[in-house]
Amino acid sequence: FGNDLGYGFVHDIACAIDSSISVESSYEMISPIFVDDIIAPLLKSRDTMAPSIYNLCGSPLRVAELIGYIEQAIGKSAKKVQIGETSLIGRNKLIQEKYGYMETPIRNAIEQSFVHLK
Repeated sequence: FGNDLGYGFVHDIACAIDSSISVESSYEMISPIFVDDIIAPLLKSRDTMAPSIYNLCGSPLRVAELIGYIEQAIGKSAKKVQIGETSLIGRNKLIQEKYGYMETPIRNAIEQSFVHLK
């Protein structure tokens, strides 16, 4: 998710809240990643000759918590929320260690991404 990125799971939740329609998710937990945080580790990994596989993802977060951050950022409340039980999460420890991946705090990333909905 990110500023002016008009698609994706987090974007769809923000649009549902902004439009006062129900927020539905089959996920209970996800590992959302702010698009601005992707660039530095991708550039570093591009210059590495050793083939490796890393998870480039955000830290695990409950969808209910994510919804709360979006509600605070845009100043609106979700009409109805239905959250599932599935977790779609990853571990980013190796990418942090190898390429110095750093996450923007989730509240800041949400505010930067959805300030236009305020």
